[in-house]
Amino acid sequence: MPEKMPEMNQQCDSWLMKGRRRLQEAERYLKQDRYSESVSASQECIEFSVKAIFSFFSVEFTKEHKIREQKFKEVYNKIPQECKEKYNYPRIYLLSNFWSEFYIEAKYGFEILKIGSDKIFEKGEADLALQHAYETKEASWAVIFHTT
Repeated sequence: MPEKMPEMNQQCDSWLMKGRRRLQEAERYLKQDRYSESVSASQECIEFSVKAIFSFFSVEFTKEHKIREQKFKEVYNKIPQECKEKYNYPRIYLLSNFWSEFYIEAKYGFEILKIGSDKIFEKGEADLALQHAYETKEASWAVIFHTT
């Protein structure tokens, strides 16, 4: 018999709402051609969506932007099979760590070179980050609102 799914907690709800707001901001920034801000907002949506899953399953995570594989495995083993059949959670893990690599540059640019983030990112990166933010948000909501 499958393990009973946990109830949503306040921290999980908070991560979901933060992620949704950042996704909306990413869309707005993209329409305004503010690509670095769109990338930054998408990256945070991805991060918050993944943290919502961790919080939902009461798995601790560090305050770093990158998730360690062993910690991801703890969460992955708790995700219902029905969700795994619909969403590629190892890919979500990859996307989370991929976009975490751009966290500093999307916010601050290259400080030593004195190049702002608005001079680094282009529409292609913003489009891709937004696509990945949608994918991650949907996968996290699928787990949290999954009913058996």
